[in-house]
Amino acid sequence: MTTDSFAKVSTYQGVPLPEPRNHLARLQQQQEQLGRLVRTLTRIQNQQANIKFRLENGRAVREQMKSEVMGAMADVRKVVDFDTPQQFKEMEQ
Repeated sequence: MTTDSFAKVSTYQGVPLPEPRNHLARLQQQQEQLGRLVRTLTRIQNQQANIKFRLENGRAVREQMKSEVMGAMADVRKVVDFDTPQQFKEMEQ
């Protein structure tokens, strides 16, 4: 690797290398971008976990309500016996 000064471009096996100061600034920008990306992904992951929790909780509540309704429905008589045809006509009205 040859370097005349920090202001000039260095080479390594004939490949030009970026100026150290510019390279450091670029790395700092990339690090800041990665930090923002990590924060965004963490926020999205937390939102997904919250949605998953609410869905699971909603399923449990729905099953409980379904069980209560079905239990109440079991107590309802499903067949009505009429003693006379007149009672049936009255029921139709």
